[in-house]
Amino acid sequence: NFKNSFKSKLNLSKDSFGLIYVGRINKDKGISNLIKIYLNIRKKLKDKIFLILVGEDEIDFFKNTPSSFFEKNKIFYYKKNNNINFYLNICDLFITCSVREGFCQSIIEANTVGLPAVANNLNNLSDTIIDKKTGYLIKNHNLFIKQILSIYYDKNLYKKLSTNCIKRCKLEFNQSIFLKELRLLLFSNE
Repeated sequence: NFKNSFKSKLNLSKDSFGLIYVGRINKDKGISNLIKIYLNIRKKLKDKIFLILVGEDEIDFFKNTPSSFFEKNKIFYYKKNNNINFYLNICDLFITCSVREGFCQSIIEANTVGLPAVANNLNNLSDTIIDKKTGYLIKNHNLFIKQILSIYYDKNLYKKLSTNCIKRCKLEFNQSIFLKELRLLLFSNE
């Protein structure tokens, strides 16, 4: 109901597929490439897809682009927000075209609600995404579109990736595990 209510409010079809990027909006994060990829996918899927961007616009990307462009192409921008679960629960796939990345916490947050991720194959992202299990690490920029479309069209693949994301987060990123390890580290010398 939550997802359908949001889609209805923004005039999106109930079965539309949502892509999401959460992070800083700047050149290193590949915002221009992300938009190009999205627009190419939109040519194929028309109104069956939308894009949500959440983060601090460090390059005035949104100020310098007419709002009609975003409205026409179903791109929704929300400023930096500490509770991204609201937006993650509306979408279906996390995407980032970052060319430089540390450990991407946003991907883990997306995985906790069952969103697989597609990203550039960067060293640090291989700690965040298990290739072909919780998402895809793309070696060739041109493969982004192909991989996103394969996830969109193959419902069984999507379900498998989504399930793997949730399982991994419960096993490897569980807060109680971290607290236990932290206690052991802090109090092991006593």
